[in-house]
Amino acid sequence: MIDFHNRSFICVAAAECPDFTTETVFHFKQYGDIVHATYNGGNIQYGELIGMVDQQGIQQVIFNHDNMDFQCYSGTCTFTPERLHDKSYVLHGQWFKTEEDTASKELTLEELR
Repeated sequence: MIDFHNRSFICVAAAECPDFTTETVFHFKQYGDIVHATYNGGNIQYGELIGMVDQQGIQQVIFNHDNMDFQCYSGTCTFTPERLHDKSYVLHGQWFKTEEDTASKELTLEELR
């Protein structure tokens, strides 16, 4: 199992969501198969996600965040990890906002080294 505890990631791509920018940073904690992260930056004042991680490092999480316009968003996301040559990770996310029952959107996080 990949250990995400004390790893930080920056958003490098976010399709159709102006809240997430290259200034949005995620700080992960992991306790067994439970993963938790706080995030902020860009247009996000504060956000949290919590969920489960499986043996392959795939995370199934729910998220909530408040943006700078005082709007609150929530939803679900599946992150699939990709290991890079320098042994850091990229997380490829497919996420759905609770407020929108439409197609998933993509979110890509790159580990800070």
